[in-house]
Amino acid sequence: AMGFVTGAFMGTFLAATAIAYLLWNLRQPVFAEARLRRALSLAIDRDRIVDEILQGQARQAASLLPPAMWNHHPGLAPDRRDLDAARRLLRDAGWEDHDGDGIRERDGVPLRFELLVRGGSPAFDEVAVLVRENLREAGVDVALRRLELTVMSERLRAGDFSACLLEFAASLWADLSPHVHSRATDRFNFGAYANVTVDSLLDAAVSEPVRERALPAWYRLQEVLAADPPAAVLYYPHALVGVNTRVRGVRPHMLSPYNNLQEWWIAPEDRRWRGDH
Repeated sequence: AMGFVTGAFMGTFLAATAIAYLLWNLRQPVFAEARLRRALSLAIDRDRIVDEILQGQARQAASLLPPAMWNHHPGLAPDRRDLDAARRLLRDAGWEDHDGDGIRERDGVPLRFELLVRGGSPAFDEVAVLVRENLREAGVDVALRRLELTVMSERLRAGDFSACLLEFAASLWADLSPHVHSRATDRFNFGAYANVTVDSLLDAAVSEPVRERALPAWYRLQEVLAADPPAAVLYYPHALVGVNTRVRGVRPHMLSPYNNLQEWWIAPEDRRWRGDH
């Protein structure tokens, strides 16, 4: 945790347990090729997302396991925007703008899809708009569809989507099986991601009770997911906690800002009510 003081409040950044990402639906042929998914990720400007939209209140992401998790791979770097590389990968995959309308096509089919976004979140909305602009520069046409959370969840569970902007808080079990194991399509693997190496690494990592021995499998897993991504990981939002400076003994934890509530206290000289009882 990192602290700062502003006026009458003391603030703390807690270790990130949440992650925002663009999930691809691999049931759709357009997303079947890892090369295309890598290209889309390289077209996205995470610098602008974090610095401009989120005002620095996030960290760029490189893995589906956030930094607070014991098995987070510290050696992976976030995708930096490289429009030339993105365009090159798209060309290599056969996507070209033959008719000059700014949108690439292959076999007469334009590279076009709908991105679902949860309504009611101004920051998410701005991120989605920037992603659409970024991908348009790479020759990809993205239509935004804003939905209420319940409706969006229904479509995800039904597999009725192309791509979706999501955020989830990782479980402290730090197990990605519900999200990327091929057998987890009835859980959170909404995009029907399936990779036999990922399955094998997950099974090995989860079945090893000694963390030190399991760590190589977790690291290798994240490397494979970076090469064959089920999603474009974007950022880890900061968990911000603000406490009035009159309150002492506050030790917020990433699980809860009220971690040690029973130990909070206010010194007599700081109390606004100073009765005899």
